[in-house]
Amino acid sequence: MDPAFSWILRGGLAALFAVAATHKLRDLETFGETLRAYQILGSGWVAPAGAALVLAELGVAIALVLSPDVRMGAAGAAVLLGLYSFGIGINLARGRRDIDCGCLGPSARSPLSGALLVRNGVLMFAAALAGLPTTSRALHPIDALTIGGGIVAAAFVFIAAQQLAALAPGLRGRRESA
Repeated sequence: MDPAFSWILRGGLAALFAVAATHKLRDLETFGETLRAYQILGSGWVAPAGAALVLAELGVAIALVLSPDVRMGAAGAAVLLGLYSFGIGINLARGRRDIDCGCLGPSARSPLSGALLVRNGVLMFAAALAGLPTTSRALHPIDALTIGGGIVAAAFVFIAAQQLAALAPGLRGRRESA
């Protein structure tokens, strides 16, 4: 894989996990309530699991950018996304779509949906690609523009997809009532 494309994937995933960890750290109480609402962990495990998740997200973000062997960061990203998908999937199977996924931070609620599983699958695929070996092509200064622009474009696509997923339940309700 071209190293510029690898850096776009790495940078985008690192930004995603850094922002996710920052959201949680800003309001640990709300994050704890969100984690508790999933009804997967016993009440005594919510706080330690929450702390572990935040540390893991920060570790993944750092490893994706700073580690000489990106495979660890990429694998960590895929594992966390798989873990989140597991929690979402269990609650969807229970019929619990009304709880907040915790994806957008404490200030914006986003109910559980199949779209979140698709999104996480796409992100796991991106993490798998980020862990692939790159060619030995040296990066040049112009590559910085490509990488920066690619990360910004990926962020816009991600934000747009999040907004569409958040709007989808309301749009479905309007069609059904029409």
